[in-house]
Amino acid sequence: MERLSQSDLDKVRDFLEATSAPCNLAEFSARILPATQNLVPGDIICLSETNKELQESVTFDVYPSGAHIDTDLFDLYMFDHPIFQHWDRVAASPTVFTSGLVPMRRWHHTALYQTVYRTLGLEDSLAFGLPSRPGLVACICIERHGLFSDHDRALLEMVRPYVAQLYRNAEAYSLLGAPAGDNKAQSMLLDHSGRPLLAPEEAWDVIFRYFPAPVDEEAVFPPPLSGWLQLQLARSSPKSDIPDPPMPLIVSGEGGGTLTLRLIPGAKTGEQALLLLQERRPASDAIVPEFGLSEREKEVLLLARQGLRNADIADRLNISRRTVEKHFDNVYYKLGVENRTAAIAHAFHRGEV
Repeated sequence: MERLSQSDLDKVRDFLEATSAPCNLAEFSARILPATQNLVPGDIICLSETNKELQESVTFDVYPSGAHIDTDLFDLYMFDHPIFQHWDRVAASPTVFTSGLVPMRRWHHTALYQTVYRTLGLEDSLAFGLPSRPGLVACICIERHGLFSDHDRALLEMVRPYVAQLYRNAEAYSLLGAPAGDNKAQSMLLDHSGRPLLAPEEAWDVIFRYFPAPVDEEAVFPPPLSGWLQLQLARSSPKSDIPDPPMPLIVSGEGGGTLTLRLIPGAKTGEQALLLLQERRPASDAIVPEFGLSEREKEVLLLARQGLRNADIADRLNISRRTVEKHFDNVYYKLGVENRTAAIAHAFHRGEV
């Protein structure tokens, strides 16, 4: 392996420092590509994701922003690229460069070089693969008008595992930030087989309110939930003949509550998915305690919520109408409202959506 100098290690350290802050997928290219340019300079740095079957680019981000590659022409001839062909042969995507794989004369005779690279004055590519779903090729690639060396390859190879993990982290960060429809929803981050990667205790509490605990100690989830989850993972997998969007599961619980479960698959790596748990509870008869209502004031408000008028409340509690009105005045003051309807709406717990 190529020996790296202290100066090289300093560059690697700078790369790690520049890319260490968490980011989501939308921010990933802007974080990684400039840092890659500083590590191993090139004319164009790109992050690409390619659908092999359709032979078309799904993602093509470039740095600097003014750089341009004709993606239509690139898509037409992309698998002429010696790097893609090498990755197909070795069933992996290590760091490699074109001039280290094939004679430049052979590369110059390809349609991809003649239509894309030659017109841009680019000679060599240095690239490594990123985690991607089956059927896709994702990579970071440096394009240069000159040739790359084993030294360049060794520098980029040193950070390759780190960048791959950053890509996974960015997908996880994006999944966890996915709109839940309500900020009270709980979520779990799962791996591709449905095992939890990040599972807050609050999410487990919600699950076990609606499902019995697994009898099998080896089981992660209760059988009904596990069966639904595996089906949804299979439906959303690119390996499926006809990938379908996952379908929600709606479960009723004791006391009239319902739990809706949704699976949000990761869009890039195929290694992660988000299980979203959205609970809806019926309205409660409990009055929010922090308002400091007296027991009699609570009784008055509960009866008003049932639709009773002041006279009816007075008869039910065996007190005068004037006393009932005084209790309401106190309730309005403590709740900071001006009428009975507002007091009822403000005082009682509402169901979780």
